[in-house]
Amino acid sequence: MTWRLEYTPYVWPAIVSTVFTAVLGVYGWRRRSVPGAFPFIGLMACCSLWALGSALELASTNLAAKIFWAKFQAAWQPAIVTAGLWFALEYADLRRWLVRRNLILLAIPPFLWLLLTLTNDIHHFLWSGFSLVA
Repeated sequence: MTWRLEYTPYVWPAIVSTVFTAVLGVYGWRRRSVPGAFPFIGLMACCSLWALGSALELASTNLAAKIFWAKFQAAWQPAIVTAGLWFALEYADLRRWLVRRNLILLAIPPFLWLLLTLTNDIHHFLWSGFSLVA
């Protein structure tokens, strides 16, 4: 399957967001001794992947590619929210909430969402269909 990409000026904000969040992730990695650095790095990695999916969805020309990149973006959204909450709790020095049990509970919704995203063709809980409007 070949997916064609076509230039559109609407792709630039997504590309800038991808690069900016990747640079922030590298910045966080270089300062990983700071409280909240590891969840910040995870947050920026998830945001970079989501923005990359957005850019590729905008640049795609056929429906199959757009659907794939829309699903790719949907898979990262709960991970962004979870990493953001983890970052906020750790940065605000509320580490008493970040025990192993709570981190495992915090990771369950993104994994369930990913499972629902990957198996949506079977159950159609997340979306029932897509259409390409020109």
